[in-house]
Amino acid sequence: MKSSKYNLYISLCGPKYVVYNTLHGSITFVDEEMKSALESNQLQNVDDTSKNQLYAQGILVEKNTDELSQYRHVFLKEMYAPSYASITVFPTYACNLSCHYCYQKWSDAPKASMTESVLTNTMAFLKSQLAADNPRALLVKVFGGEPLVHPQATKTLLAGLHEWADSQRIQFFGTLTTNGTLFTGELFEALSPHLGAVHITLDGPQPLHDSIRYYSKGNGTYEDIMHSLSLLSKTSIRVCLRINVHDNDYETTTLLLQDIKERGFSKCPNFELDFGLIVQKDTCDVGLNEEEYIAGKEIAVASVQYIQKMLNHVGWENPQNVRYPDNVRMDNPPVLCDQTKRKRYIIDSFGDIYLCPSKAGEKEYRVGQIGEGGRVTWNNDFYTILTRHPADFEECSSCAYLPVCGGGCAIHAREKNGDYRTSFCGAVKTITAQKVLSYVERYYPNRIE
Repeated sequence: MKSSKYNLYISLCGPKYVVYNTLHGSITFVDEEMKSALESNQLQNVDDTSKNQLYAQGILVEKNTDELSQYRHVFLKEMYAPSYASITVFPTYACNLSCHYCYQKWSDAPKASMTESVLTNTMAFLKSQLAADNPRALLVKVFGGEPLVHPQATKTLLAGLHEWADSQRIQFFGTLTTNGTLFTGELFEALSPHLGAVHITLDGPQPLHDSIRYYSKGNGTYEDIMHSLSLLSKTSIRVCLRINVHDNDYETTTLLLQDIKERGFSKCPNFELDFGLIVQKDTCDVGLNEEEYIAGKEIAVASVQYIQKMLNHVGWENPQNVRYPDNVRMDNPPVLCDQTKRKRYIIDSFGDIYLCPSKAGEKEYRVGQIGEGGRVTWNNDFYTILTRHPADFEECSSCAYLPVCGGGCAIHAREKNGDYRTSFCGAVKTITAQKVLSYVERYYPNRIE
């Protein structure tokens, strides 16, 4: 046997270490002697029981194992044979609010909505393409702008694709990302049967939220969103409640958690919290330079301890329904970005197709265009991105971080190096150890004492 090339050794308190295998997403705890044996591949003094345990975790492998080929295999399988298709549609770029940190506010894309012809062509393309893709399940994500500013297109997309999927015996799951101000009444009744999840954002307790998310006449949106959340709390629709933390102000965020708990939402099993850190603009990291990107990731990991303290302070009833930014993804997928796989289509209000939602509307990043009758024209970037394999990059092929990095974001790589077929390390080497330590502190606190 030999040590896996994908082992990372991270120091705990004293002569104790955690070994994190990036290919298998496994962790184990070792002392200085075992760490030295693994790092040097001097395993003759390691007992058989320990060897078998380490082998089961992928920390030890057979001597003739080609782990890079293993990674190539799982990457290709995940890249080209995902179990479901994912569609993201922007029925409009328009919005009834103007949040200062929204990346679309910083975009030069016109605030246009889908015309009847673009909507018809989009539906034709999707049905034809999905029939060819033959997925077992279909995830439809409606985004914007604010999609409910264009309710007819939103209803047509969700109801039409749901009906089509049922006719093809394809499992359907619809999601809606909305600011929550228009999701009431007849529209709520019309869309709810087609939704498995809704994503809504809050920016703090009412005074702060209303100073950030307000209507054109200046009146706040907080109570209108609470009304929508109240309606959703009576359904089985999963609610992902994004809680934005501004400038590391956890004290103010605690007031928000207290309020939504008092309204009974922390008891709702279908409610999930997802904390976001807002400094200037939230761009899925794509608009940041490398230093800002790494700094933002470090702050996110460090925020975990404060999030836990807030939840404990208010007595949040469903802590298992909380997303933490230190997630080291023990079920780590071999492809970094889910949007750059086969059977992934991001379609904007002009009928342009992208492979990155943060770049929708920036035509230099489009990879295809939908024409009359749903006919599509793909450009070279579509094929370049979908054939990008990080194991082909010399610096990645020998890197222990490859399975958690996947060569980095293709968009970042193009922006930094001028070519999609290059690597972008980003923050992975800086923060992976921090993520693992934060994970250990939460789930194995006795190991770091």
